[in-house]
Amino acid sequence: MKDFYDAKYCDIHGNYTLEYRKRVLVADVSGAVGPVLARRFSIDVARIVNEIQDEHWAYLGKLNNYMGVTEEARKITMDCHTACRNSGCVVDAYIINIAMAADQLAQTRKMVNIEPALSDQIFTREEDAITFINQVLAKVDAKVKKEKP
Repeated sequence: MKDFYDAKYCDIHGNYTLEYRKRVLVADVSGAVGPVLARRFSIDVARIVNEIQDEHWAYLGKLNNYMGVTEEARKITMDCHTACRNSGCVVDAYIINIAMAADQLAQTRKMVNIEPALSDQIFTREEDAITFINQVLAKVDAKVKKEKP
């Protein structure tokens, strides 16, 4: 079973890298996200999500240099949030330092009915976000193991 997947893309407005390793899909996004970057991001996320063989996994958004998203791009990426949830993503966490970008992300999560509130999922250090993710994955694993005969 393959345990590592990756993708990257860059245009004049922004860029991203995606890596899936140890049950965590890490998206490092910088700059402003327009429709072209959003389409590429959505395609790459869908490809990686379709290849993930883990039953439950997590998403970490590293958005320290993320400036925001256009409304058209947000509509394109909304399907990514839903696809991840439908494919086994049980927790997401974010490292974000720009208030406008955090607000946009919170609105997008609300639009696609993702709970809990984004404020519970934001961290300043990657180590703290990974610790949180691993704790949630461990709880899910324990629950699944308990429910299986």
